[in-house]
Amino acid sequence: MPLYLLPPSPERYGQVAIELLDSGLYAHGEAWQKARREALDSVKTAKSYEDTYPAITKAMHVAGGKHTFFSPQPVVGRDSKSPVAFTLPRLERRGDYIHIGMPPFVGTTAQAEEYANTLANGLQAHKDAKGVVINLAGNTGGDMGPMIAGLSPLLPDGGLLGWEYSDGQLHGGVTLADGKVTGGGTAVAVKQAGKIRMPIAIITDGKTASSGELTLLAFRGRKQVRTFGAPTAGYATSNQIMSLYNGAQIGLTVARTKAHTGETFGDKPIAPDVTAADPAAAAIAWLAQQK
Repeated sequence: MPLYLLPPSPERYGQVAIELLDSGLYAHGEAWQKARREALDSVKTAKSYEDTYPAITKAMHVAGGKHTFFSPQPVVGRDSKSPVAFTLPRLERRGDYIHIGMPPFVGTTAQAEEYANTLANGLQAHKDAKGVVINLAGNTGGDMGPMIAGLSPLLPDGGLLGWEYSDGQLHGGVTLADGKVTGGGTAVAVKQAGKIRMPIAIITDGKTASSGELTLLAFRGRKQVRTFGAPTAGYATSNQIMSLYNGAQIGLTVARTKAHTGETFGDKPIAPDVTAADPAAAAIAWLAQQK
């Protein structure tokens, strides 16, 4: 965000917001140039910052696509000083298998650590199990850091995901090392970092989105991993939070996700290996066949 000696005029406020959109994943070509011109023309007559919101929002969806969002207030997250309501993961031992319910997560850094360690500690407590079911159904996303860090005992160290920008180049990525995840969401380290080897069944549905999908992709193509259920929502892209003068924020989609398999994912749903009306039963049946 630019530095201001005086508050910007509504027109300048809108201009700055629209200029920020130039880094969007789809901010190129004739469609974007047309949307950009229309937005700049629209903010010329704005009498308040709020008057610019419709033009910014319209242009924003051209530049960033369906995953992009606008918030008149700062988005609650890791920089928040006050804890927010969130749900911890649920781990249950059912016979030979661990069942994990993975809710979405948005919260402070301390809450992210609690979320991650609940997962990692639970896995370590049941490392003698013969397999695990990770239920990402209904996980609409939020912060991938604690999700992947919590499941890090099941993942190899190294690069997990990469970010492919509009120029087709990879810039940065998500890395796991010694129980710590960096490069995606909150950088979280879990205390229980030992590796566990067991078959992994993952459940998805049409509400598995954003960081829920990226958590899924961290496991994609790995040995003894199979997915069940229904295709995901199709939000496997990376957003960058951009703050405006009055505290409003744009969550602009800037990159697609590149899995370690070499595949690139974006706005299209990710299909499971096995489409199943009862994915939990199908997952257990598959786990029972593994050695």
